[in-house]
Amino acid sequence: RFIYITMNDPDFEDFSLSMASMVSFTSIRFEEGSEVTYIGSDSFNAISTLKKLELPSKLTYIGDNAFASTYISGELVIPATVQKIGENAFRYMNYNLKNVTFEGDSRLKTIGAYAFSNCEDLRYVYIPSTVTEIGLHVFSGDSEIENIEVSSKNENYCSIDGSLYNK
Repeated sequence: RFIYITMNDPDFEDFSLSMASMVSFTSIRFEEGSEVTYIGSDSFNAISTLKKLELPSKLTYIGDNAFASTYISGELVIPATVQKIGENAFRYMNYNLKNVTFEGDSRLKTIGAYAFSNCEDLRYVYIPSTVTEIGLHVFSGDSEIENIEVSSKNENYCSIDGSLYNK
């Protein structure tokens, strides 16, 4: 069983207690039409057996360390409704995560510091036009990354030869 308790205030400050490191499951999939909009800090942190993740379509916020130290493989699709990805949210995803993509019409504004750092097999990331803030070292330690692509409509960031730059 998975036990998770979150108590949060309007400023996204939260206290999270996760028993995730005590469970063993390989995938998380939210039912179609799920009303989940917020995944709190440390919610699924350190579930070493987690290999597949399908995020809910109404999700707006992914908390700090929410999926850190998991082993998600293949492609990670961030729903268009997500506006903020917290610090270290997907850090240390050490098993075959190749691509991070954002659904069309993305509303993403903020990618927190170290959000995708140390994802050893990550090769491709697409940054949508709506992103206005990218924290420090977001992709540090991603030794296999081949291409970071930024929407040509992004007013704050660009990609040159597959590398991310401020405008």
